[in-house]
Amino acid sequence: MATFTDFHQVVNRINQVIDGVTAEAYIVAEAAGGTGARMTEDLTRTRPSKKSGKRGRVKSGDMAGDISYDVKRADKTMIRVDFGWLGAVPFYYIYQTDSGFIHNRSGEFIEPTFALRDATQHVATVIENWVRGGGGSR
Repeated sequence: MATFTDFHQVVNRINQVIDGVTAEAYIVAEAAGGTGARMTEDLTRTRPSKKSGKRGRVKSGDMAGDISYDVKRADKTMIRVDFGWLGAVPFYYIYQTDSGFIHNRSGEFIEPTFALRDATQHVATVIENWVRGGGGSR
């Protein structure tokens, strides 16, 4: 237990604790973004469509290869991590991954991979567990 003799020491100690938690949160966000991007790419490459039966949705590799992540720290109260297709993307990325589509020749509905949805759920659980475990307060 620390003993403080003036208010500035208390404020400085609180700021040190906040800085430590923020630094750890940034590391967690960086790892979560990387995990989300890798998981999205892996699911895109490996989840077959029922129609084709082949492994994954890879023809050119562009859809899987365009997945990335980015971490932004605005200040001590906000760290943001984005993963997936950052920026403008061809419409078929969304059709293949999120909404599904009607095949133009057969008229059959093609199920989406849900790669980004499932990766997002996984990453949200990891971050939630970190926060519930006390975050950087250990």
